[in-house]
Amino acid sequence: MIQTAFDLAKPRVIRSAEAHEAALRELDRLMQEDPPLGSEKGDQLELLALLIQDYEARTVKLGGTSTPQTIVEFAAEQHDLSSGELAELLGGRSSLTLFRQGRPLSKGQISRLNARLHIPIELLFEPTPIARGKALQQARRGQAKKRTATASRRRPG
Repeated sequence: MIQTAFDLAKPRVIRSAEAHEAALRELDRLMQEDPPLGSEKGDQLELLALLIQDYEARTVKLGGTSTPQTIVEFAAEQHDLSSGELAELLGGRSSLTLFRQGRPLSKGQISRLNARLHIPIELLFEPTPIARGKALQQARRGQAKKRTATASRRRPG
């Protein structure tokens, strides 16, 4: 059975994509009314947002296997951004190419993407395979230095 409206008189846990879509439509409708906080409609809006957030936390897996590259490409597509416009945001076509090949974003690029595409900053900082490899190498070097330093302190002089 497809749910076409979300009944706030009988709020329920959202368990299906159809109920989620109906809840999103109702949330949009309530947001257009812009009810004051603490009012009955304001409380309904808050409750509906919590129910939607709960459903999305249980079903939407953003960031799990996503990379900054896939997240940016998806957001750019959702905002109807052309490849040229995305390149402009990143500082040019060569910057876009390097990013698509796995190069981490700079702080400036992250700031511009966040402002234009509203992508949460923490999703753009997620380490790429290149960054993970470098971090692993640095961690190994650090552990080796600690072992060497500890071993030299233990040796009688």
